Amino acid sequence: KKLTSRAQDVILAGDFNMRQSDDKTTEKLCGGNWVDAWKEATSSNPKKKFTWNTAENKYFDNPPRNIRFDRCYVKSEKGTLKHFDLIGNQPVDGNGGDYLSDHYGIVVKCDFASSDSKLVNDAVSSVGDTISLFNTASNPSKDGSNAASLRAARLQ
Repeated sequence: KKLTSRAQDVILAGDFNMRQSDDKTTEKLCGGNWVDAWKEATSSNPKKKFTWNTAENKYFDNPPRNIRFDRCYVKSEKGTLKHFDLIGNQPVDGNGGDYLSDHYGIVVKCDFASSDSKLVNDAVSSVGDTISLFNTASNPSKDGSNAASLRAARLQ
């Protein structure tokens, strides 16, 4: 409540560890009107749904399960969701072995009608850097140097 009472445009993202049955409850929090970025930007595309996929991602040795633990919700009158994608959903080495995490990350782009906020403008400009990192992880070099760099970054 404190967050939504101080700002008209709020983006809430992270590892919610919630199940699909919790969707409606979350979208109604603090007066409602929370928009699920995955549902809105992808029209609920099942290929971009699961951020925890133990059938493919063997970061931990778990029984095969697909769950959408990680979410992004937007509550805004001026914001428009433009893009949602998964990041880190490919093995770092390109051979099905080493992933950055047991969860896949999410990338969300939300355009705001106008903003004088340095925070909002800095966040928008960092999307390009995130996409560059995604492209590096998804297209490792033949000598494995990208994989080694990303693996080292994960261990930091």
